[in-house]
Amino acid sequence: MMNNPTASHLLDSRVATAFYGSFKSLRPIQEAVIKPLLNEENVILASGTGSGKTEAVMAPLVSRYWKQAVQKNVLILLYISPTKALVNDLEKRLSHKLSSLGIKVGVRHGDRDDLKQSIKPHILITTPESLEVILIRNDQTLDNIKCLVFDEIHLLYNTQRGMQLSVLAKRLESKINHNLQRVALSATIGSFDGISKVFFSQSSEVKILSFPTSRPIDSHIRYLYNSQELLPFIQQLFKGRKKTKFLIFVNSRKKCEILADVLRKDKYLEPGIFTHYSSLSKDIRLDIENRFSNTSANSVCIATNTLELGIDIGDIDAVILWDPPYRIDSFLQRIGRSNRRENKTNVICLITKQETKLIDCLLFMAFIDAAKHGKLPIYEPYELFGAINQQCFSVLLGKNGQYTKVKDFLEIFDSQDYLSRDILEKILDASTEQEYLVKHGFKNQYGAGRNLYFLKDQRLIYGNFALSTQTVEIKHSSKVIGEVPMENIFKLSINEVIRFAGTQWKIKKISKSHIEVTPSKFQDCATNLSYNYSSSLIRETFIFHHIWEMIHNCKLDLKIIEKSLRNDIFQLVEIFRKETSYNQVPMFFKNSHIHYYTFAGSLVNYVLATSLNLKNSGFNDIVITTTTPIEWNKISTDPENYTKYFKEILFSQELSIYQELLPTELKQVEAIQQWLKDLTIKKILKRLSISSECQVSQLENFP
Repeated sequence: MMNNPTASHLLDSRVATAFYGSFKSLRPIQEAVIKPLLNEENVILASGTGSGKTEAVMAPLVSRYWKQAVQKNVLILLYISPTKALVNDLEKRLSHKLSSLGIKVGVRHGDRDDLKQSIKPHILITTPESLEVILIRNDQTLDNIKCLVFDEIHLLYNTQRGMQLSVLAKRLESKINHNLQRVALSATIGSFDGISKVFFSQSSEVKILSFPTSRPIDSHIRYLYNSQELLPFIQQLFKGRKKTKFLIFVNSRKKCEILADVLRKDKYLEPGIFTHYSSLSKDIRLDIENRFSNTSANSVCIATNTLELGIDIGDIDAVILWDPPYRIDSFLQRIGRSNRRENKTNVICLITKQETKLIDCLLFMAFIDAAKHGKLPIYEPYELFGAINQQCFSVLLGKNGQYTKVKDFLEIFDSQDYLSRDILEKILDASTEQEYLVKHGFKNQYGAGRNLYFLKDQRLIYGNFALSTQTVEIKHSSKVIGEVPMENIFKLSINEVIRFAGTQWKIKKISKSHIEVTPSKFQDCATNLSYNYSSSLIRETFIFHHIWEMIHNCKLDLKIIEKSLRNDIFQLVEIFRKETSYNQVPMFFKNSHIHYYTFAGSLVNYVLATSLNLKNSGFNDIVITTTTPIEWNKISTDPENYTKYFKEILFSQELSIYQELLPTELKQVEAIQQWLKDLTIKKILKRLSISSECQVSQLENFP
C-alpha cells in the first residue's frame, strides 16, 4: 500500500488495497478523481486509452458506496458500456478486484442476465439497450441505485443510442425519485459542454477533469505497392524477435480476410495470424481474443474497430494502421492499444493506394500532429428525434400501453430544449398514422397501437440501431461461426470457397436462413464475401482543415516518412508554403477546368459545388474542379444558409425504424445536424470567405 500523503488516504483502506495495493504511487488521474467522487460530485474524466480511467473512478465510488451495498445487499451502481464485448471484459477486470470486499459484480445484456439470479449483484455492468429492458419491466432492483457511470461516452455522443441513454437516465431518476451521481469516461472528448448538456442533469454542477496523453508517439509512415507486400514487411519486423505481437487495424471486414490470407502464406507465421471483426460469432471472437492474448509466439491480429476499445488482448508491441481511419477519435483509440508496458506509443502507418498516396501521407501526418497536441473536433449537441420516438414507445410499454398525456412525455425530455410540445405531437401523430400508437378520442393522450406490440414481440423496441439488410448465419457442423448480409446467398454457389473468420470454407448448402460450410484447403481461389458499407462513411472535416493549418503553422517532422515518399511530400508542402498563405486558395487551370485546393473535406466541397451551381463540377476531400470561377468573398459563412441543399443526403443515410416513422421535415432536420453542429465547418467557411485565389501551376504535377 502507498505511504505517500496523497488523496489515496481518503479511500477506504480495504478498497485502496483492492485497487492499488501493488502500486507505489497513483497516477495523476487517479489522484484527481478521488475527492470529487467521494463528495458525490458529477465528473467527466478524459484521459488517454490505457491510462486507468475505469479503476480511477471505481476506486472512490466503491469506497463511498460498498458498505451500504453489502450491508443492505442491494444494487447500488450501474456501469453502462456501449458494447457487450466491453461489458464482459469489464466484468472480468472488476470482479477480480472486488471479490475480496464481498462485492458481487453482475452483467446484463442480450446473452446474460445476472438480475435473474437469486443473489443479486451490487454493481451491474450493462448496455443502454439492456437498461431499457430493465426499465420497461419496472424492475425493483434499480430502486437503490446511487450512481451511473457512462463508459466510452464519445461513442454515444450525438447518436440515437446516446440520446436514448440520456433519456433513460432521466427516467431512472424519476422512477427512484432521487438524483444520481453521474460519471462519464472517454479518451477522446472534444466538447465537454456538449457531453455535460446531453448526459448530465441540467440542474447539477459537473466537474471536468482532462488529462491529455503524455505518452510519446514513435511513428513511421510507409508506402506499400499492394497487399502482397505486407508479408515481407511483417517478416522483416519479426526478424530477430520473439514473443512479439502486432495489431493491424483495417477499415473493412473484407480487408481483414484479404490480409490474413496474405500472411498465412508463411507457414511459420500461419498459427499466429488472427482476424477480429463484428460479423464473427461471440464465441469465436472471445476465442481469438484469448489465443492472441496468451500466445507466446510471434503473432498478428488484423481487426476492424472491434478492438479499438479496451478489450484485454495483452501487451501489443506496435499498432499498424492499414490506410488512414475516418475519424481522429478512431485514430487515437487505435494507437492507444500499443506498447502500454513501456509507456510509449509505437505506430506504423501504411499507405496502400498509389492514386492517393500523397494525400494519405498528409492525413497520417495530420492525425499524428493532432494526437501529439491534443487537438480534437468540437461538435455541438445534435437535435435528434428518432430516439425520442423510441422512448415514447418504451414509456408506453412500461405502462402496459395505457394512455399517457403529452405533458408526461415532455417531462422526460427536459434536457432536449429543442423539443417543443408542437414537435412532439407531430412525432406522435406520425406514429399514430402507422398504427404504432392510438390517439385518445377527445383527450390529448396516446396509447400503444397494434404495431407497437409487434415491435415488442420482435424485441425491436429496446434499441436505436439502423435498419440494415437481413443477415444469414454461416454454420459449420451446426455451430454458428458468424453472420453476413443476406445478399451473399444470391451471389454464392455450392462448392464455392469463401474467406471467413480467417479461414477458407467450402460451401455445402445455401438456404434463406444459413450457409453451411466445411473447411477447405484451397486458398488461391477463395471468394471475398459482400458486406454493407454505409454511404455516409466519409472522413470528418476536421482532419482536412488541420492539414492546411499544419502546412502553414507547424514544423513538420519529415523523418517519420520513408525516403521514397519523403521528397515528394517535402516538395508539395514547400509549394504550398512558398506560393500561398493560409488565407489563400491554391488553384490551377487544366483542360478548361479550374482546380481549387480547399482542404475542406468532401461534405463542404459538395455543398459549395451544389450551392454555387458550379458547371461541370467534381470534388473530393481536397479539391473542387469546375469550369465556373468561384468568387470566394461571396460565399456565406453561416451553415444555416446551405441547408436547402441537403435533400439528397437524407436518402443516403441508414435510419432506425424510429427515424423512418418521423415526419419528413424532422428527418431532414436530423440529416443536417453534422453540417450545422460541426464547428470546424464554420471555421472553414470563414477561412474560404476571406481567402483570395492563388494560381500555382506546379500543382499540376501532383496527383
